[in-house]
Amino acid sequence: MSDLIKILCITEMNIKTRLIKNESFWITSGSTRDITSSLLKGPVYKPTKGDRIWFYPGCNVPRFKVKQFCQKNDVAVVKYEAKANVKFIGTEAVDSFFTNRGMYTILKVEFLKWFDTIMCNSYMELRALVVAELHDYIYLSSSVRSAFVNENTFHVPLDDELCDCNCEKILSEESYQNLLKIQNDPTIKSQNDILSLLNTGVILDEGMYKNIHSLFESSDKENTKLAMEAMANCDFQKSAVYLLLLMKEYGDKISDSGNRHHVNFKSLIKYFQVSNLENMSVDDMIDSLRVQKLLNVDNLNRLMPLAMERLREKGDMNNIKIKDVELSEEAELSIAENILDQQITPPAPESSETPEPSLFEEVKEPFNL
Repeated sequence: MSDLIKILCITEMNIKTRLIKNESFWITSGSTRDITSSLLKGPVYKPTKGDRIWFYPGCNVPRFKVKQFCQKNDVAVVKYEAKANVKFIGTEAVDSFFTNRGMYTILKVEFLKWFDTIMCNSYMELRALVVAELHDYIYLSSSVRSAFVNENTFHVPLDDELCDCNCEKILSEESYQNLLKIQNDPTIKSQNDILSLLNTGVILDEGMYKNIHSLFESSDKENTKLAMEAMANCDFQKSAVYLLLLMKEYGDKISDSGNRHHVNFKSLIKYFQVSNLENMSVDDMIDSLRVQKLLNVDNLNRLMPLAMERLREKGDMNNIKIKDVELSEEAELSIAENILDQQITPPAPESSETPEPSLFEEVKEPFNL
């Protein structure tokens, strides 16, 4: 699995007693969302008569919609995994295989310089593991870093050689084998595949966007509930930018509403993998579109006014850089891989302000950043 690496970590060290403990385990320096995407690269699920469907724990798929889907497509949900020929998995199931771990890294050659000054014969086996390590770095737990800092036996500048890193550690070898099983099982599909089939409802256009906007602006909590129900029953793919715009603008109201925990709205949040409704950034919106392969030129241009405003204010976006304004490599690749180019999307809502030039149209005057 290309997104995972097995590392050697020094987990405990006491320089005075020369007690040193180590552990080898799998980590990813990326996010579990990236891992989920890399695990599920097969063809998108298309229902076939007689399919037997099973859901991994943690899937947020509205069961009443699944029942209608099964009746329409002559498929069935089964109780046991062994009887299924199609299995759906979501990010929560993948998350359960990981735990977040803060660590530090040091170049292997520098670690060996230090190690050889305190090593005794008891640690010949550990030294052999360090020498055999395929990666350039050795990982240290936080407590080990403290030992380095507190003792005057380290022979290289600490600030130059020790780097902190935040990794997702696989909980156990069993968890790793489960991830391999998911990767190698062609019957396993992303829950987003069936969510896309279930959510083929209304497509948000400019008028609907404004109507839902007005509902959120009302002080009546029932109107907030109606707005969220309307969002949850839209076609997620074809309404993506409008849905993300509404979540960004009204994240606080959505978070305060009990309707957020309704299975339909939870499905919407899970589909776009939104983790911070109260403080959603333009980068978060672009990343959501990228993950679902919905970042086409049309959708990107709808977000450009927000992106340009952000650049003028702080200039700290990851996907768009100030250099005559350009996309990150990840965003450019996502546009090339989008699944919406053949679909017709409604126009963006009108703005009273002068619109920003499209990123992909000729810019006759420079941006005033």
